[in-house]
Amino acid sequence: MRLQLFTRTFTRNEYRAILGKRHSNFVILLLVFLCSVGALEFSRAGLKYLNHKMDDPFINWVDIRKPQPDFERFQADMQRQDLLDRFHIADVECNNYDLDQVFDLNHRKLRVEGRTFAVGSRLVERILAPDNVIVCRQRDITDADYGWIVTWDLLARMGYTSTDTLPLFITLTFEGNSSTIDRWNIAHHANNYIEIPIPILAVVEQLPDLLDYLMPYRYFGQRRCSTNNPLNITNHPSYYSDLQFILRDTVGTARSLRTALDRCGVPYDGDIVFTPYSDAYLPAHRVRIIMRDSVIAHVNAAAEAILSSHNGLTRTYDFDFEHTGRMATDYVSLMFSDISQVAAFADWAKSEYGIRIDMAQIEAKNNFNTFNLLASVLSVAIIILSILFVAIFLWFLIDSHFRAISKNLGTIMAFGLPNATIVQIYLRVFMRLVVESLAMAVVCLVSIELGLSLCGLVRESGFPYISILDGWVLAILVIIPLLTALVVTLTMQHKLEARPGDLIFERIK
Repeated sequence: MRLQLFTRTFTRNEYRAILGKRHSNFVILLLVFLCSVGALEFSRAGLKYLNHKMDDPFINWVDIRKPQPDFERFQADMQRQDLLDRFHIADVECNNYDLDQVFDLNHRKLRVEGRTFAVGSRLVERILAPDNVIVCRQRDITDADYGWIVTWDLLARMGYTSTDTLPLFITLTFEGNSSTIDRWNIAHHANNYIEIPIPILAVVEQLPDLLDYLMPYRYFGQRRCSTNNPLNITNHPSYYSDLQFILRDTVGTARSLRTALDRCGVPYDGDIVFTPYSDAYLPAHRVRIIMRDSVIAHVNAAAEAILSSHNGLTRTYDFDFEHTGRMATDYVSLMFSDISQVAAFADWAKSEYGIRIDMAQIEAKNNFNTFNLLASVLSVAIIILSILFVAIFLWFLIDSHFRAISKNLGTIMAFGLPNATIVQIYLRVFMRLVVESLAMAVVCLVSIELGLSLCGLVRESGFPYISILDGWVLAILVIIPLLTALVVTLTMQHKLEARPGDLIFERIK
């Protein structure tokens, strides 16, 4: 009992002595941990952000665009298996480029860029991978689809701020026939631009070449190759034989639709039919209303009345799609299974066909890999220097304090206090000093991180400037206390190898 009381009192007094005048030793360790851990957090957070910026999931894809010398022969030869094997090319796609305009939430026209894709290709598999897709419909994308795969960035530019409010359709702008618009009472915007709903097949984080959307060739063929221009609703009176709407929630919809139809006085045939809409990436229904009035202007007036009476409705049409031919390829896309072969392939393509391949993205990736290695080495250097400083500081602190109290230690050792007990006492003292200063440093850094986040001071895509939740940072927070225990134990065991008399009469080195 007396030994326990002595140990507690001795430990408390020694801790106060180890703190130094005005807690100087505690402050030194706190500043060291703030600087070292903070520098490591900042460097690791910056490296994560750069990885996000440079980690293009489509880096293995290389596009060769027209116009290029001998492009057609190059395109044909890229089907040869011997060449694919020679340069480790895993997949080849022939695609078309598309430039169009869509309406944002304020009905302003927004310029967008897209390209076709081959259904079932490796590129589509990579685009719809779990790490890149935000939302995607359950049904597989097939050659019969005509919708778009869009980026979240495009939807954000259109005015959408949350994934909870994503639309089922992209609203394509189309300049309709002015005389038909007036005669049929078609809803339109300035300069006779009308809205054409294009189903969204999936929403993803990134697309190749920073494009806004991808489209299956069926859509591209109807938009660019079709002779009857089926997406131009002002040219097709057959579209207005009935009314079709897409909506997510059907609760109370039938009653509100009947009320709107009754108010406008346009007769319709039978019940309002709800059927599942399988093209949507979210659960939705198609509403079909057969109109008895054959006057298109009356049907459109009824449609506008319905749209204004119920939020969340989108009017759609049975587009008169036709079989179309393919347009000449705009560019060939090659996927390399080994990115180191791209340089050799570029030299070969230039000498054989006069084809020039833009290597900027590949070179940027290689340069970033070098920078990433250097940054990792610097992070390791920060950890090593921090550990060395803490170890050296603790050793000198123990040595100086041991010399100052060597007489007292010799006396209590002479009275029979075991060396193991003394080691345990100083282990608790120094561990408390290190853990408390390290914990306070962590609290300060977390407070700074939260403060920056609350003030909106974050990098693009929400990446913080410092982050405690990093494997390297958490590792050093574990290593430092373990190192402290090791240094204190070994140093004190070495110091206590001296006999009590040597300590009392200061006959120690």
